[in-house]
Amino acid sequence: MSFAKYILRLIKFKISFYVYAPLSIVKGQYIDKNGLRILKDISDLLELEKIKYWLDGGTLLGVVRDNKLIDGDIDIDIGILIEDVELLYLCLLNNQYNICYFYEDSKSNKCIIRAEKYNVGVDFEIFKNNNKCYYRDSPRPPPRNIKNVNRNKLAVLRYEFDNDLIDNLLPINFFGVRLMIPKNYDRYLSVYYPNWRVREKLRTYAQKNFSQSVWEYKHHNSSAFYKEDEFLYFFNVSPSTIKPGVTDFIKMLKNIILFRGQKVCKLKECKSKH
Repeated sequence: MSFAKYILRLIKFKISFYVYAPLSIVKGQYIDKNGLRILKDISDLLELEKIKYWLDGGTLLGVVRDNKLIDGDIDIDIGILIEDVELLYLCLLNNQYNICYFYEDSKSNKCIIRAEKYNVGVDFEIFKNNNKCYYRDSPRPPPRNIKNVNRNKLAVLRYEFDNDLIDNLLPINFFGVRLMIPKNYDRYLSVYYPNWRVREKLRTYAQKNFSQSVWEYKHHNSSAFYKEDEFLYFFNVSPSTIKPGVTDFIKMLKNIILFRGQKVCKLKECKSKH
């Protein structure tokens, strides 16, 4: 990628960051307030319905590394298997979850379901098995060389996990809530994060991982890669119930101006995420 393209992409990312900053503030506040409540709700519901699940992504990272939900995080990440996805969808509808959207692959299999309850967003990441390993697909903007006439058609970043990482789960007690996590969470987290024990600023992590094109994505190992022959399709279901107010915009502005000669940390970026 040329230097000029890199600068343009960086500028685009920074603009997007500040456009969505007030909403991120609100989501972070609700995670702080209702994060444990939603985890208990999910755990109770999925165990009652005998749906296999485990903590995934940033939620798992915070629980095992920091013994808390990560400062500045804006959603909960839960892994489930593809064979349970339709039952999960019905359970969410029948238990006052607002389903915002979902992604499907080219075979009409759901890959991600985004739901909300207690003003907390939950991403249910759908895992499949090809006999060699488990994997899940994450949506990314299409490469620039692909002329995409369908704006809902997205490229795939595929994460692969050894079978034993998901076959062997471990129950833990997280502030009185029983949750399931991969027994070998070290290897599991290493699929997502190069040095998961080292904290990294939220904004730095997002800029490094989401501001670049999927075909230029350079991960720390071969467990994450651009799947050229696959695409994900976005389906909107209902609008989000989480909305920023005027005070949230004011908070954002206060956090990005000079105050008494010192620059205040933007949002929660001074806190560590990864």
